[in-house]
Amino acid sequence: MTFVEIFLDLIAMKTSILLLSILLFGFNNTNDQQGTYTIDGKTYSGKVSTQEFVNKNFSVLCEYSDESSSDYKKWKYDLLQVTFHSKAEALKGGVLKVSSTSSINQESGYVSIGGHDGFTNLFGDGNSTITVTNKTIKISNVKLFQYPATHLGTNKSYLINSVTIPFE
Repeated sequence: MTFVEIFLDLIAMKTSILLLSILLFGFNNTNDQQGTYTIDGKTYSGKVSTQEFVNKNFSVLCEYSDESSSDYKKWKYDLLQVTFHSKAEALKGGVLKVSSTSSINQESGYVSIGGHDGFTNLFGDGNSTITVTNKTIKISNVKLFQYPATHLGTNKSYLINSVTIPFE
């Protein structure tokens, strides 16, 4: 079984994006920076971390981790992840198109947006853009979809109302 097949099997088993990232690629924490994201009108904030994959894709994560919150107790874990083609492209910034897939080989000019709602991974719709200015990711009104479909056989969607995530 190849690395790619193993990786895809892990995704199919609904393993958290963050857990996979930690196991396969590791973290580079970024000076205790804090990010904020609002999904379906509910605001989350947390530590920002970055990682560079072996293929040079670059990822920025904002991890919600307020253990005193009732949402934390409900979901136990929540995150938003934006993956770029490269660190250089992320640092350069500009307007980037949101990919409709979570790729382990993100193409230039695109980002993948993922998250975790406690059950399944979330992906963008492929029709939206994000802006990166001065090492800060800004996102407004991007719809995310669950993949794969939930155990009920339906795909649920979420609206990212806003995102501000600084990174280095």
